[in-house]
Amino acid sequence: MRVWTRGVLVSGTAVVVLVALVAMTRFGAAASDIGAPYPEKTISLPAGAYLHIQSLPLGIMPGAIVGDASFDGGGSRAVFVAEFDGAALFGDPAQMNPSQAFLLDLRTHRLTQLTSDGLAQSARWSGANSVSIRDGDLEMTLALAAEGDTSGAFALPDHRMSADQTLVGEMSDVTPPDSDRLSVYTRADGRFVIRQIGARRRVEGVAAHGAFVLLGESIAWVDSSAQRAPRFVRAGAIDELAPHFDDAFGRLLAPIAPLGRTVYQGAYRDGVAYFVFSYGLTRVVAATRDFVKYWYPVRPSDPAYSVGDGFGALADAKLYFAWPEGSSLTVQRAGDFASVPMTFPAGYSDVQPLIAAAESKGQTGLWPALQPDSDALDAAILQWRVYPAGAADGSHWIASYLGRVYLGDAQGRFVRASAPSFPFAVLSRSDDGALWGASFVNTSCNRASNACPRALLWSSHDGTHWRVRYSLDGSPGAVGATAGDLWVAETKPVDEVAMICVAPLMGDANPASYVTGATYAGEQLFFAALPAGTYLIWGSTPGRAAGAEGSLSAFRLDQSLLSGTDDAGLNIFSRLRHAGSAQNAFDGFGDPSMLEATVSELQGVVGVHAVLATDIADPIVPPGLILRTIADEKRWEAEFGSRPAQLGIVSARPDGSDAVVTRALWHGPLRGHGATELWRRDSSGMWRWSRTLHSWVL
Repeated sequence: MRVWTRGVLVSGTAVVVLVALVAMTRFGAAASDIGAPYPEKTISLPAGAYLHIQSLPLGIMPGAIVGDASFDGGGSRAVFVAEFDGAALFGDPAQMNPSQAFLLDLRTHRLTQLTSDGLAQSARWSGANSVSIRDGDLEMTLALAAEGDTSGAFALPDHRMSADQTLVGEMSDVTPPDSDRLSVYTRADGRFVIRQIGARRRVEGVAAHGAFVLLGESIAWVDSSAQRAPRFVRAGAIDELAPHFDDAFGRLLAPIAPLGRTVYQGAYRDGVAYFVFSYGLTRVVAATRDFVKYWYPVRPSDPAYSVGDGFGALADAKLYFAWPEGSSLTVQRAGDFASVPMTFPAGYSDVQPLIAAAESKGQTGLWPALQPDSDALDAAILQWRVYPAGAADGSHWIASYLGRVYLGDAQGRFVRASAPSFPFAVLSRSDDGALWGASFVNTSCNRASNACPRALLWSSHDGTHWRVRYSLDGSPGAVGATAGDLWVAETKPVDEVAMICVAPLMGDANPASYVTGATYAGEQLFFAALPAGTYLIWGSTPGRAAGAEGSLSAFRLDQSLLSGTDDAGLNIFSRLRHAGSAQNAFDGFGDPSMLEATVSELQGVVGVHAVLATDIADPIVPPGLILRTIADEKRWEAEFGSRPAQLGIVSARPDGSDAVVTRALWHGPLRGHGATELWRRDSSGMWRWSRTLHSWVL
């Protein structure tokens, strides 16, 4: 195999360069209870058929196949492009979301990355042993040498995938009754159609003769063997890494990607962080003490849990999975897992009392009354939160949902408990055994303001006797206690965005919170006290799309940086969010007059740090407006996983003797307007607007 890398081209003719082949069979593996989970799931189908789905080892960061894959004529090879959203080429934030071309060879069970510059757009077969790759602005042909590519045996499976993977036409549903993530159908000719339930894309392509299909980050095929296939070996460059930001904020971040997968839910207990996530069609648990090495505890064959906070560990590191929606509580006991039905009093799912109570708490100016995508306490109130109570041995439990609190026993029988307020949410159980809960402050103060207390924080050791501990200036989502330290994570509005803040809980009953620089979009929050420090786990992960739910990452708490403020009362993280570009960075094309319309509109925004991003030369803007180059703005958005609440973007390019100016003004993730304009010089040589070529409004 010869692999092409950009930058070694001669006269537009393809020159292939051999690069190091790095074989990998697993990522992030360490000593564990069960070893790294096997990437394949085998599902029994009627008539002795078996569906196999194996996750491909695309990289150490999450990736997915995009576009249509291309297959050779024999059904044994495929080429495709995979994109790594949220990753950066070599960790460089200026090269976010790289895409690479890959060759998948079933004869050798090898997956090879063919490109290394992150600019691959398409890959297709152009001959029996040649591949055409569109890489950035170049179209290259890669010749596959005979050595290493004709070795290995391949036989078509004795069952085939249908070339038509739509649900059109007559089909029989052969989905196993216990399959909740995949649907399987057969057509009249006996060929199979598969659908991933809830997947954004269905199938990225079907190999010749129906040998296999590619979907998401996996390969699937059907044969008559229950035996799983060998793992695919990874070869070629591995250059998609977590973005690295060399500043005070970036140096405190740690990516979380066990087995190269995104994670959205986790838990902490006694010095260990746990994460539960999907590995192909299998749910996996990973545990770590440093976010670098992971081990994989024993888990149920198909654990089910609530997406609120229904997963965790007991005091002896035994795992539990609470799924009130499915009436199931699964607890590890003496190495085995036992499930009991969860039962709750009648009316536990009635949301109307909660809505009425929220509307009566003085939450003026907000509709709906609860906003879980921007308020951590609202999210906690609306979710199932289940934690061990008492000795944390699985004999006693506490749960909250829709503002009510319940106490349960080892048999999963829950009864209504008296809470200190309604609505009320249980937030966390800390290592010292304390249960923490929160309630709204009953005030007519507008919750969109920071001018008044927003919540009360309560603690209990039995879930029955609660005492108020703190009055908070934000909406709490998690509490964590370590040796000598107690922290709360809150959300509150800052610059018209939901900012994640933290406050150390010590002697002050009204603690002031510190801005972390991260924003909140409804993701899970929890603390983890690990050997390297105390971390807040959040979804404000670098590379998160504006307004989208982010996968989890970790932020190490540094109280000196959090509490240190300048004369304006801003800590280093606030200053980084408000930082602009150096004036000498603007060396582009155009004239400051092209900025005036957008600057005028941004100046009309009151009480918000508005941002103007431009590549126009020598921009002149009034004080109070944050000015960045377009490249610096992209880097800022990648680092903080968000977009400024008010953002203007203006760029210009020459068009003969004229100029084409493109401008946009964003008021939110899907709220904005913009235009493309033609500008010309007048007789004195000054740039003047000529006409609008195109405009748009969202």
